[in-house]
Amino acid sequence: MESNQPRVTVIRGGLVWTGGAEPRLIQADVVIEDGIVAAVEPDYAGQATTEVDADGCIVLPGLIDSHVHPGPSPLIRGVAEDCALPPSGAFFHNTSGLLGFARRELSAAEYAAVLEWDCVSMLLGGATTIVNEQVGYHDMWAEIVGRLGFRGEMGVSYPTGRGSVSSRDDADAAAAGFAGLQANLEAYTAYSGAFGGRLTVHLSPHGPDTVAEAVLRETRARADALGLNIHLHVAQHPAEVATVAAITGGLTSVEYLGGIGLLGPDVLAVHATHATDADLDMLARTGTSLVVCPARRAREGVSAPAFRFASRGLNVSLGTDSFSHDLLGDLSLCAVLGKLTASDLDQLVAAQVLSFATAAPARTLRRPDLGHLNPGARGDVVAVDLRTAFNAPAFDPVRSLVYYSSVGDVRHTLVDGEYVVRDRMVVHCDTQKLREQVTASCRRVWESANEAGVLPAGVAPVR
Repeated sequence: MESNQPRVTVIRGGLVWTGGAEPRLIQADVVIEDGIVAAVEPDYAGQATTEVDADGCIVLPGLIDSHVHPGPSPLIRGVAEDCALPPSGAFFHNTSGLLGFARRELSAAEYAAVLEWDCVSMLLGGATTIVNEQVGYHDMWAEIVGRLGFRGEMGVSYPTGRGSVSSRDDADAAAAGFAGLQANLEAYTAYSGAFGGRLTVHLSPHGPDTVAEAVLRETRARADALGLNIHLHVAQHPAEVATVAAITGGLTSVEYLGGIGLLGPDVLAVHATHATDADLDMLARTGTSLVVCPARRAREGVSAPAFRFASRGLNVSLGTDSFSHDLLGDLSLCAVLGKLTASDLDQLVAAQVLSFATAAPARTLRRPDLGHLNPGARGDVVAVDLRTAFNAPAFDPVRSLVYYSSVGDVRHTLVDGEYVVRDRMVVHCDTQKLREQVTASCRRVWESANEAGVLPAGVAPVR
């Protein structure tokens, strides 16, 4: 017989950073009833279904990783670094051959394991909401969201397999783009709202240099009709800037997108590294949000311009993109790069950067129930141990979290008050078995790719 009593999770003994518009730092218990934060109060004395030990931890709203491409990371870590990039290119121009080869080489079960292993690193790093741009295999990703218990905001990136649009009348690009948009819409019909609302879907045109104008205009029409967010890469690398200028008669990527109505509060522009000051003014006027990926760009010798964006009042979120999904590491790197950019120690301070992974992306996703731990929020929580040799003693807990904590310090993560990571272990995954499977698959792909000549120039497997 089912009980009518609420399911109550109490996170006890932690120092709570509430997040939101006016963050507070208080010693208190977090009380979650039926997946919703009911109270943040000291020494909660009511009934509890589940007790979570957060002694010695800073307790935070679940972190939101605002831009990831799940799947490539296990295959390209250690492959793409230290390699010369093509002129005006980005790292993925070096790895596209390997990734395409891997998709042909791996069985569906093997690729599903690689996707899940990528996800494991995100969860162990404190992410409770993952905003992914899925390049195919979105059915696999949806199954992983359902089984592992985290919150997903999924897009199906389109088109795939194209480097750039050669002109505004490129019929092949339009056909590929419309097919991809249709796949994205079918994913919306199939999955949006699944798993008790934990999985939602947005539209993911890749960028202004790879998606035909007709497809971008149709994306805007469909987003308006369905109330969906739009995520796309903007001003990402010099080759994109040159392509857009060539097909538009000299416009920047931002000017071009603004002219066809593809900016606004429902749009998340990823990277914008090469945006001009006038571009940033247009992004600010239209209320477009930006996401920066500090570690990904730093590996290309590029500094993610979070300080430049934030200083102009833009809404800035953090993403891990590819290579690695160490969101805590990106918090620290983002803050340090901001100080280097500003040549000022008191710019991009810890609490501001922490908001880039909590309150700011919640605004972008139009989710007032995420990014904070005030009553009414979803019960998405991270507990990070502040007693390690690297971050203790904590004079300022938020600074210790941002500048000195690592993914190894994440003790628990919960979504809707349910464990996703407990005592540093992913709850619904046999990580040892999965690691062995993925390692064997990746090593086989690397060996075969080396023989086929599709690894980046000068790279070979270490034997």
